[in-house]
Amino acid sequence: MRDFEEQHAEICVRVDGFVDSYMTGLDGWSEMSDFPPAVWQGLRESGLLGLSLPEEFGGIGGGYRALGVAARRLNERGGVMGVTLTWLCHCMNARLHMVRLGTAGQRARWLPKLASGETTLTLAISEPGVGAHPKHLKTTARLDGGDYVLNGEKAYLTNGPLAGLFVVLAITDEDDGRKQFSAILVERDMPGFKRTPGIEIDFLKPSPHCGIALTDCRVPAGNLLGDIGNAMAEISIPMRTIEDALGTSAKAGAMAAQLRMLGQPPTDAAMADFGVLLAKTEALGLLADGLAATLDENRDEGGQDPARLSAQTAGFRELAKHLNVDIAAYMGTHDVTVP
Repeated sequence: MRDFEEQHAEICVRVDGFVDSYMTGLDGWSEMSDFPPAVWQGLRESGLLGLSLPEEFGGIGGGYRALGVAARRLNERGGVMGVTLTWLCHCMNARLHMVRLGTAGQRARWLPKLASGETTLTLAISEPGVGAHPKHLKTTARLDGGDYVLNGEKAYLTNGPLAGLFVVLAITDEDDGRKQFSAILVERDMPGFKRTPGIEIDFLKPSPHCGIALTDCRVPAGNLLGDIGNAMAEISIPMRTIEDALGTSAKAGAMAAQLRMLGQPPTDAAMADFGVLLAKTEALGLLADGLAATLDENRDEGGQDPARLSAQTAGFRELAKHLNVDIAAYMGTHDVTVP
């Protein structure tokens, strides 16, 4: 692999080109209920949708650290968390689920489409009213001959309105009262599949959400993703770890964007205090980069030590809270307002 500093620079050039061409000058993000098709097309043309996918399938071949760099830069330069969220979820889902768990046939069919942005893949775990707690999930997948027949509902699906493929966690068996979950690939045009309305989260717009309803949805048994009965361990737990760790990069970028919005410090005293804020923000970025690099040390398990990684992620969040307090204090002390 090339020197990461070289790769880092190339990623920033890609992100900057995308932002300059497709985000700069576009207003009204918080009012957009749908993800702008032109912005998705820009992500496709930039190559960013294939950043973390293997080159043999049309991707760029980067790892989780590359995703962290791009997430930080995209929030810092673009300043729209909803765009970063939609892009990052696409990349994480494609890499963590299809690259890691897909069969040779599944990878050959779907990875080129995911790398090019022809479609995206959404993870469907949570259900209406109960969230993602395994005890309360009810969606089932019953084996019938050569097919799985799925019934149930899923909710809170980030990128669901954009997705052509859904990784649905469903109950395939029970062992002594304990539910066994498997991951099934469900395509959006399969009979018995229907999208349902999703929630709108204003501060995350234009990232789109929806639910799905599965009614006797018949799916080939070959659409099983990973080992049968092991989806919670293979998918749900690693996803939370990786999502939280990469979220620190996006947060670091958002805080850098926040500082940039404050503009030039009005006095010499303010300049010194502003310099401290810049240093703390840069330190958060370095911490986030370290967390993403740790993910690459063991890509199947979310880092060599998931418990340690989770603790470091929690520490990052605490430091970010303190920095937010410092920014508010700076604005009050020096009478600085956001333009």
